Amino acid sequence: MSRIFLQLLIIASLFVSNTFSAQQQLNLFGNDVQMNIISDVPNDRPTPLLAQCQSGDTYIGRFTLKTGEVLAWHFKINFIKTTLFYCNFSWGSKTRSFDVFTVGSKDECKPSITRDYSCFWLVQTDGFYRSNNKTMWKKIHDWA
Repeated sequence: MSRIFLQLLIIASLFVSNTFSAQQQLNLFGNDVQMNIISDVPNDRPTPLLAQCQSGDTYIGRFTLKTGEVLAWHFKINFIKTTLFYCNFSWGSKTRSFDVFTVGSKDECKPSITRDYSCFWLVQTDGFYRSNNKTMWKKIHDWA
């Protein structure tokens, strides 16, 4: 009985491994994501941009970003596909908090040479823009 079970287990594992693409086989522990937040607000009117970002279990930190500076970090999407990162932003009297990454938004990002997904946010005086190539930006949020 155990010999038959072992043979069936081997056949099943071969079938399953053949149905996964090479990319999926390499990413059994989660896709690698690069997050980039770019400041495009004036430094002195009224203050530099403040950004505080985290997930449920990873604190990225609190950062002061001057015009043109980039806050960048990378992470892996967890096995159960619930990865979420959010940021709190403030610039003078303006504030805004929102999810900068959810598994559902990963398709808004683009593969790069070093990562499975590269995501870009641009913070401007009128709001927050997302892009997958740093060329075409789509406004997603206004300041609150």
